Amino acid sequence: MRHLTDHDDLRYVASDDLCPADLRDAITNALDALHRARQYVTTTRDKLDKATRAVDDDYRDTVQALAAAVIDDKRITFTDAIAKHQTRRADATSLQDAYKLSERVESSCRHNVARIHRTYRADLIQWVARHRAANLTASGIILPPTVYAIHKALAPMWHPRHDPMLELSDLYHNGRLSRLPIEWSITVPSMVRASIAWMWQQVALGHFVIVADGDYVGRIRVTSTVENLPEMPPTPPHRVGKDVDYLTETR
Repeated sequence: MRHLTDHDDLRYVASDDLCPADLRDAITNALDALHRARQYVTTTRDKLDKATRAVDDDYRDTVQALAAAVIDDKRITFTDAIAKHQTRRADATSLQDAYKLSERVESSCRHNVARIHRTYRADLIQWVARHRAANLTASGIILPPTVYAIHKALAPMWHPRHDPMLELSDLYHNGRLSRLPIEWSITVPSMVRASIAWMWQQVALGHFVIVADGDYVGRIRVTSTVENLPEMPPTPPHRVGKDVDYLTETR
């Protein structure tokens, strides 16, 4: 199953002309923040590596200098050598703390990206619906692969109550509406196709809510009523009712 934390998918959404403005801004800001956080991690890690090498080099040089002095029977002072080395160690320790902190910041920014699919779920669903509505009456495979994959990952469910003018009963599960296909075969009767298309069209237009509480929390509820259904191409006579599986999409 594709995950909505995939950054390439999110960049695709943000760069798409049909992306809602709020969603585009959220994705752009979150990914930019993550990029900056990763740059801080890289920069801090490089400084830490340099400081760590400096500590090791300084310790080695100090030992060699003190040993040479002892060999030459010169007076040595460990206090000054220790003080200098401790200063370098303190710098490295501070950078170690900074590096750990930068990793925590990066982790927080990564979680911020991961939250987009929850915080902006309605916008993502509307974006998918806009792609469906762009070819509203077409049958078969019509969505770009990435859009279709994101739709499958979202796995939207629908509120069971809908306008009685719609012919959706063939899609009921356990006596009620639950899911709608995003793509369909020409074998599906034209009135059923028109009803499904109308539902997606309303979502594309923003005439929906995501149910916030109750038995159907998280489901899509269309808020408009039917005035006109899309006019669909007729089903070829020799294919009417043949091998129709309403909930099996075209791929």
